[in-house]
Amino acid sequence: MKQLFSKILLPCPFDKGFYYSIPDELEIKIGDIVKVPFGNRTLFGVVFALLEKEVVQKENLKKIKTIKEKIKDLAVTPEYLSFIQWVARYNLIPLGKVLKMGFSSVFFEQGQKQWGYSINPDCDLSGVKLTKKQEEVLDRFTIVSGVLKGVPKSQSAKHFLDLRMTNNDCKSFLKISPSILRTLVDKNVLLKQEIKKEFKQNINPENFKLLDLSEKQKEIYGSLEKDLFANTHSVSLLEGVTGSGKTEVYFHLMAKALEQNKGQVLLLLPEIILTSQLINRFKKQFNFEPAIWHSQITSSKKREIWQGIVTGKIKILLGARSSLFLPFKNLNLIVVDEEHDHSFKQSENPCYQARDMAVVKAKLKNIPIILCSATPSLETIINTKTKKYKKYFIANRFQNSSQPEFEIIDLKTEKLKKDSYISTKLKERISECLDKKQQTLLFINRRGYAPIVLCQKCGYKINCPHCSCTLTKHKFIHKTICHYCGHTANIPNVCPECNSKESFLSYGTGVERIEEEIQKYFPQARTLLMTSDSIKNSKDNENVLNKILNLEVDIIIGTQMVAKGHHFPELTLVGIIDADIGLFGGDLRSSEKTYQMLTQVAGRAGRESKYESKVVLQTYSSENLIIQYIAQNNKNALLDFEEQSRKLSGLPPFGKMACILLKGKNSQQTFDLARKIVIQIPSHKLIEILGPSPAIMHKIDKYYRYKIIIKTDKKINIQKLISTYINPNIPSSIKIKIDIDPYDFC
Repeated sequence: MKQLFSKILLPCPFDKGFYYSIPDELEIKIGDIVKVPFGNRTLFGVVFALLEKEVVQKENLKKIKTIKEKIKDLAVTPEYLSFIQWVARYNLIPLGKVLKMGFSSVFFEQGQKQWGYSINPDCDLSGVKLTKKQEEVLDRFTIVSGVLKGVPKSQSAKHFLDLRMTNNDCKSFLKISPSILRTLVDKNVLLKQEIKKEFKQNINPENFKLLDLSEKQKEIYGSLEKDLFANTHSVSLLEGVTGSGKTEVYFHLMAKALEQNKGQVLLLLPEIILTSQLINRFKKQFNFEPAIWHSQITSSKKREIWQGIVTGKIKILLGARSSLFLPFKNLNLIVVDEEHDHSFKQSENPCYQARDMAVVKAKLKNIPIILCSATPSLETIINTKTKKYKKYFIANRFQNSSQPEFEIIDLKTEKLKKDSYISTKLKERISECLDKKQQTLLFINRRGYAPIVLCQKCGYKINCPHCSCTLTKHKFIHKTICHYCGHTANIPNVCPECNSKESFLSYGTGVERIEEEIQKYFPQARTLLMTSDSIKNSKDNENVLNKILNLEVDIIIGTQMVAKGHHFPELTLVGIIDADIGLFGGDLRSSEKTYQMLTQVAGRAGRESKYESKVVLQTYSSENLIIQYIAQNNKNALLDFEEQSRKLSGLPPFGKMACILLKGKNSQQTFDLARKIVIQIPSHKLIEILGPSPAIMHKIDKYYRYKIIIKTDKKINIQKLISTYINPNIPSSIKIKIDIDPYDFC
């Protein structure tokens, strides 16, 4: 029998696997998870390939180390390894770095052990001497049918026993000295057993309470159900106006998958900590707890969920973009909700578009994927036009509630009062809403109180010392903050430039300033802010939503997080304070993004049929086509305009694009390296190189940033072009980021 060697992929920033010999006592196959020595560390990795001795002969066999251990009952599928390779090649990310996105030693490390104790049925108590305290403990065991579970050890060395009463599922806690438990175990009265924690989903289709579907929803569901049972790959766009009941359609499909035991389902959500309403809807209709995956869950919870995913015990997972890289054992359906959302694009290293990678994952698994949105991305729309994707459309809101009426307020003709950012007409609409005991949402996509603080005497601005931007004033904490690096500073009493006292004024507006103005004009109104400063986790989000739903709030004032699919039944007025924000940014998708965001925000109004609703857009660009199309609800005209603009410019999806960003603390050295890269790339009529030039945000957190934009014809392999002419051995003082299909150039 020929000696086999293994190539192990480790969750480290290497674009290759490492050779290890296989001990005789281990039976190793591709996909096995193993423990291996690596330098002076011990790491967990995945068996990527099995090779004969002749293949690795060129290596120094004496230096090849041996696999230490194979992790029992845990392995990844061949499709998972294919997916890792595809993502790495397309996005130019090292293989090990892609693996790390869904693979960590935390998932295998043992957490603090928990113990369960039960009465030994074979013990004859007549021959055992017990103290009074030991008898009391034993009596409690008898009360709970002889079982005590979960004895976590606290820092105070006390034990809290979680008593699960079998007759009424009641929980109570009892303090017992550890020494008593040890003594009863030593006397063979109690049996001690380690409790293995795992995430369990108690799925019972008889307990599902799904809402009835309309005729249109039933028609769409029927088609999607056929795809689910066809055992083949398909991509479907489920499009519908805001509030049309797209969620109910895919809920029914997920229920069918569970009823027919069709494997695992992944529901991808943008910024999952903001989707507590959807999670609560799921619990209410399915009557069990979904597994949830995002950056804020604890390491122990991640370990439970990861092992439940890889073993196939977890059937439903609701996750943020990173959940795409979990090694599902038997994934059979992917749903991407709000597929247009820019949160699915990771623009920091490693860069990737989760929606697009989800389509690839579904193709490699040969399973259906459903993309849902009221405002689909242009890329998705074009794929439906070319018949690559199927398209289903719901034209009416659920329960036939009406669409909101739009009103444009031209701020060039209706002049705002001094230090005011809310027009007279919008104030009138707010007043009407308050009189009717209905809720208002005011949207401005800018955090803080004011984006600029400057001296009125000499014009000196308070800038960030680490970034090329001004500091934003946050009035409620009496600080200025950099929204890029987090630097904070007080507003000085004396201008450092001209020595004027108390001369600093705030210019521009953010959510805090809008709230201040509302409280001035409507002192009786109850206001609430919804921003990333006030909502930092899912608990904060839950508290805010409960206040709104319990009608403890009259006016909600928020940034883009208010557009994340929330359902507020009493909300009938949406005011867009500055509809122009985002229209003229350094983003090839700025028009599309503005349309999507404003349409989604507008879609929060009038989601219940009993009220008429209105959306008021304040703008200095009332003649702008994007503003006009939004107000007219003319989505097709807007997308056609955007499609033609991109086609004429050869921009994605009609051409290919990549952004190479170099950053270093030495500006000249960083620019010189960027220039060297550009010079190396040969000129070609199908390749256009822009740069190097300073990034829009030239300096962030003490690093100077230069960008190179590469545009090519669709025939060009842009990944091969970049990997050929970028030397991986760049100085350690300079960091490089490669972004395929970039969304911004800031």
